[in-house]
Amino acid sequence: MQNEHDVGLVLVIDDDALIREMVTDALEPSWRVAGAQDASQGLHMAAELQPALILLDVQMPGIDGFEACRRLKDDFATSDIPVLFLSGLNTLEDRLAGLEAGAEDFIAKPFDAVELNARVQGIVRQLAERKRLAASAQSAFSTAFTAMSSAGELGVVIEFMRSGFGCTDYDALATAVFAALTQYGLDGALSLRGSATPLIRTSQGEASAMEAGVLALMGGQDRIVSLGRRAAFNYPGVTLLVKNMPLDDPDRAGRLRDHLAILAEAASARVRALDADAAVRLRERQLREMLDETRRAIDAIEAQRRAQRGAITVALETMLHGTEREFLHMGLSESQEERVAMLLRAATYEVSNVYDSADDASAGLRALAARLAQETGTA
Repeated sequence: MQNEHDVGLVLVIDDDALIREMVTDALEPSWRVAGAQDASQGLHMAAELQPALILLDVQMPGIDGFEACRRLKDDFATSDIPVLFLSGLNTLEDRLAGLEAGAEDFIAKPFDAVELNARVQGIVRQLAERKRLAASAQSAFSTAFTAMSSAGELGVVIEFMRSGFGCTDYDALATAVFAALTQYGLDGALSLRGSATPLIRTSQGEASAMEAGVLALMGGQDRIVSLGRRAAFNYPGVTLLVKNMPLDDPDRAGRLRDHLAILAEAASARVRALDADAAVRLRERQLREMLDETRRAIDAIEAQRRAQRGAITVALETMLHGTEREFLHMGLSESQEERVAMLLRAATYEVSNVYDSADDASAGLRALAARLAQETGTA
């Protein structure tokens, strides 16, 4: 099991020592890097060190990368460690084979240090978020299971919490809510409100204008509101309106109110989780776009400077050769001709030095972009 000492460790498995050294240079000091020269050694080190992420080459002697990845994912001790293929193979078939083997991502050689850092940071952060959400859901599930009775109605709530955790959007979450209501023999309407487009639905499908209005009014009331056979359950981002509570069976109606309150609260937690995940993806996309724009701007500046440098160099050389040819008509002594030629050559060297200084500035800008990627954890 990974301990605090191993947080931030990346294991690179590649038979090319130069690649292992390049990866180490690219990732340090943001990450500690361990290297393995073949898959057999890498599998052993992965189980022992429990790294935060594994960078895996495909083409290696003995066990290739695809087989190594399958073994990592089949081993309970290493199955949760994310794998990023780092390979010169970059066809669609290679990427599909990587996904089938269980890898989280694929980056082609030769790699860009900034992109590699961003991919590693993004994958590790997403895995941590998934684990956090899974732990949160497991904790909520355990609490609910202990607190509630073992009546048949309890299974509906438990099943909803299981299925609701796997919902990836509001529409899927609403479908899970109505599936639970159907098992209870209830009819209702639902409003989900978060950072995404609000969703309003009924058990039969799209809500009418009147039903939408009732949900809006109910959403501003207390946590649980009972109006005859109707009952509304309000939690942040969620309003669940049940139209046919079984008032002829007070005991069952009371149990259902408890169960539906838990169901609505779990739906509210899932809405918040979906919104948080969407916000993380949006921020990552924005930061990636900003860094991409920065790199394109640096590339454009460097290309322009190279073109200018070449043009000025040609102009200076042309001027130097032309002056040397004109010496024949100037009546200068040999020492005077040499003096003029030296002055022209010195000017050429000075211009070259100016462009060398500009190269240093570009290198500084690239280093700054890499640091921004590391600091923001952009994928």
